[in-house]
Amino acid sequence: MIADVAALFLTGLVSLFGQIVLLRELNVAFYGIELIYLIALGVWMLLTAVGALIGGSRPSAGRTAVLFLCFALFLPLGIVFLRASRLLLGGIPGAYLPFPLQMAALVIALLPAGLLSGLLFRGRPPVSMLNVAGRWQAPTGSKVRVGSPGGCWRRSVSGTASRTSLSPSSAA
Repeated sequence: MIADVAALFLTGLVSLFGQIVLLRELNVAFYGIELIYLIALGVWMLLTAVGALIGGSRPSAGRTAVLFLCFALFLPLGIVFLRASRLLLGGIPGAYLPFPLQMAALVIALLPAGLLSGLLFRGRPPVSMLNVAGRWQAPTGSKVRVGSPGGCWRRSVSGTASRTSLSPSSAA
């Protein structure tokens, strides 16, 4: 259990640091256009979701180590690509790249790191599934608490409520 929490924490930490570094490089490469932040975060989330979808089952310890090493290799390559993107895409020094070329460079730079981030998150149980005994347990429909809006909705629709959940009568 500790290994799962540590792997989840490290995945989030490395992913966050990767996002920060790549966002700063994107800002430099595209001369400070702030729209790039929004688009880059959206592309990163999309790529992470795709990576989690294609990842398969929960990665083993060896596979997780290989994914972290690949992330460590592809992150600097993305930075180098962003630094060289003006030359590679035929940009004029001091002028903006055309918007489609900017988007292409953005996706190419974020693709490996975003996919690897999703592959690292694949199969990790959320910390909310940790029960009192320290074991991972999937929540059942009858034990969903106030912690999620979906839980409140399911309880109000099904008509079941307990002392620890929000009952439909006390929601008003």
